[in-house]
Amino acid sequence: MRKFMFKQLKTALVLLCAMLIFLQMIPCAKPVKVYAAEEEEEECEVEEIEQGEEDDVEEYEEDDDDGEEISLEEVEKKSEGENAKKQENQQNKTTGKQENFQKQAESGKQEGQSETVLKQAPKGRQKKLTVELPAEKPRYYDKVAIGEEIKIVVKSKGKKINNKYLKFSSNKKSVASVNNAGIITANKYGTANVKVVYKTKKKKTYKCNIYVTVAKSTVRTLYVGDSRSVDLFSATAESVFGEVHNDIVVCALNGANVRFLGEVLDHSDLSDYDMIITWMGANDFGHFKPYIVKYNGLVSKGKKLVVCSVGMTRDAFLDEGGQPLFNTGVINRFNIQLMDWAGKKKKVKTVSMNDYIANKVSIDSKDGVHYSPKPNKGLWNYILDKAE
Repeated sequence: MRKFMFKQLKTALVLLCAMLIFLQMIPCAKPVKVYAAEEEEEECEVEEIEQGEEDDVEEYEEDDDDGEEISLEEVEKKSEGENAKKQENQQNKTTGKQENFQKQAESGKQEGQSETVLKQAPKGRQKKLTVELPAEKPRYYDKVAIGEEIKIVVKSKGKKINNKYLKFSSNKKSVASVNNAGIITANKYGTANVKVVYKTKKKKTYKCNIYVTVAKSTVRTLYVGDSRSVDLFSATAESVFGEVHNDIVVCALNGANVRFLGEVLDHSDLSDYDMIITWMGANDFGHFKPYIVKYNGLVSKGKKLVVCSVGMTRDAFLDEGGQPLFNTGVINRFNIQLMDWAGKKKKVKTVSMNDYIANKVSIDSKDGVHYSPKPNKGLWNYILDKAE
């Protein structure tokens, strides 16, 4: 009996110990679960922070310092809110920059700066101009549009000259500028004189002038004349090189004869022109034959040619030196040959100058050759009307 009771007591004690151990283990379960949940939340926060920007990292670190529990759902909502806020701020910044740029552009336009800020001349084609130095005819003529370039290549006896022996300059950089490499850039409408100076190893210096005409691409007529043509535009000038009048490029020189015509034609890009107008011959003293080669060359290239006759002179006003060179007989001899040649050409038109001069202008009593008034817009318009 005692053995039985002892076994039951022993069993009861074992059960009691087991219950005590079990009861001690129950309070520990909750902290374990809470710790595990916090660990999972922290891992989610770290993952979210790594995907965000540095500004977002600072905000999340402040929340952790407060000791508050942040669930994954709250983190996602907060992240979405911050991203939306950031996108809105970025959009506002972009809009603000656009508004500021627009205000600056409008301000620049009001101050006359819009050409540099809002408008730039597009870069066009680059032409090549070969200059030979030393040269008997040291003048060249070229026409370009705004934004186009001319590459100057200087040669001596057919060999290209190194640029270190050359110096380039422009008298009107605003119209046409030139750099050390010999590249001319057309900047605005007008005419500029680009000078090329070649200094040899033996210290000899050679020069030439390139008259650059910056004009619209629709300017397709070239006019060549002598001192009477210079007088059409100026009372004091001795030459007109590359100026544009009534959409016509004008090249005229005091004392010019057939050699000047050859210079202009040989040293110009004739592909830029469809029509050539000339008023020449007064300084060739009745000799028209040298012009035939020049004019035939233009006709063979398909150019429309308009040739003005040599205007009348006044024998009574000619001095002893001018009598044998500019008398009425010499002038008429030139004109007869001109009309005879032109009458055989389909693409050549002639303009009789005496019809207008006899009634509309005065012959200068000082030399019996030139006309007044100077300049003479009426005579210029007469030539243009007849040329059309």
